[in-house]
Amino acid sequence: MANNSPEGSGIVRNVLIGVIGTITAAAIVYVANLHMKQFVSEATTEFKAAKKVQEQATNSLLETQSKAQRISKEVEDAKKSFNEDLNRAKNNLSEVREALTNLFGPNAIESQGKESVVAYDLSAMQESISDLVGRVSKLEQQFKNIGPSVAAGYKLTPGDVATISRVVWIEQSAIEVPSKGEKSWYKLTYRVSVNPAAATVAEKPVMDWIERVEYKFSERWFYNPRMTSEDRTKSFEVDINVWGRTNVLVEIYLKGVEKPIDRENMMSLRQKVTF
Repeated sequence: MANNSPEGSGIVRNVLIGVIGTITAAAIVYVANLHMKQFVSEATTEFKAAKKVQEQATNSLLETQSKAQRISKEVEDAKKSFNEDLNRAKNNLSEVREALTNLFGPNAIESQGKESVVAYDLSAMQESISDLVGRVSKLEQQFKNIGPSVAAGYKLTPGDVATISRVVWIEQSAIEVPSKGEKSWYKLTYRVSVNPAAATVAEKPVMDWIERVEYKFSERWFYNPRMTSEDRTKSFEVDINVWGRTNVLVEIYLKGVEKPIDRENMMSLRQKVTF
């Protein structure tokens, strides 16, 4: 028999209410979880987008800074180039002024207001032209003496250096000079000499290949133990006063040659010697 009592109906109703409540709660939790997942997904997407925008902004800032540095460097280079061009222009202007002065006389450049003009002083011009003609003649003569090989930038070969080494030597002469003390003093003169039979190398006088001559004396006996001569017209001559004998080393430097030609000998107080 079925139980249709009021008590049985109440129990069934309560069970149904409980089941419905549980289902409803589960549905609410499920919907809430869906909304939460959607919210997290959207938040993640927005965060990634914001991070990408930040990275793009950072890259743009770095690129802008790099461009600014590059522009600053270009401005500095342009300023430097302008200053160099300005200095060259000033130097060229000075050379033009000097050339005009040499050609037309010391009063060639006269200031009138803010401009400079050429003053044509015929007498001064004639004197300047005559002076220039004389200078040109001297330069032409010097060029002829140089010879074609030197004009072409000729450089000494090892064979040329060996030839010069065989024909060049040092002459030393001595004369007694007055002295108040007990010791006798002597004036020694050193100079370069060349064998007349081989006076040229590479179509040029041997003397013209010599750049300078250094004379090295004993550091023990001389306050200034080194003397240098570049005077080719005097055969690279030097003088020194001594009261005793010591060794002297002579280094002959040729143009364009790093290693010198060495000559060494003991001083002579009585007679002329070569070495």
